[in-house]
Amino acid sequence: MEAGVERSRSLVLRSGGLEDARNLAERNGWQRVDSGERDAWALWRIGDRAYFCYALAQACGERVCYFYGPDKREVDALFDRYADGVDAWTLDELLVRSPDEPASPATRLREVLRLGLGAPRECSLPFLRYLWIASRHDNEIVRGAVPQAAFYMRWPALRRLLRDLSRLDRSPRVRELARLVLEEINRRPRF
Repeated sequence: MEAGVERSRSLVLRSGGLEDARNLAERNGWQRVDSGERDAWALWRIGDRAYFCYALAQACGERVCYFYGPDKREVDALFDRYADGVDAWTLDELLVRSPDEPASPATRLREVLRLGLGAPRECSLPFLRYLWIASRHDNEIVRGAVPQAAFYMRWPALRRLLRDLSRLDRSPRVRELARLVLEEINRRPRF
């Protein structure tokens, strides 16, 4: 996303994917302006300056929708007005299970990535706590999902967690991923 563009938090869709996004856009008369191959993404114009975007997060297979445009108040108002128009995980549902509760590594991986995608735009202590706990998980796959989630969130408060992972994690892969994400967040703090 270019400088001067504001973006809402992502709505992580439970099901429906592009069909959910298309239905919301059609119900509200938004003009489809572009789309990607195999329904990987789609974009609708809302008025003169705002957009509604659907995208498939390739890294984890989750589907997301968000609003963007040059005016933060307008983007926030669009999110508040239309977020209930798609079947998306709520913030509370993203946090429903603690990362230290029993679950398979594959389930935990998906939960950590979904949490990162759907997190609030500003730092939230319950989300931050979730990632700290997940960063100490026994399984390398789960710990490796933490930098990926941080990449989506881009909160300055995540820098310490990423520094610790990049220096102290027992897996070279997790250390390298945390280092790369930390560099990217330092370079470009927002999408």
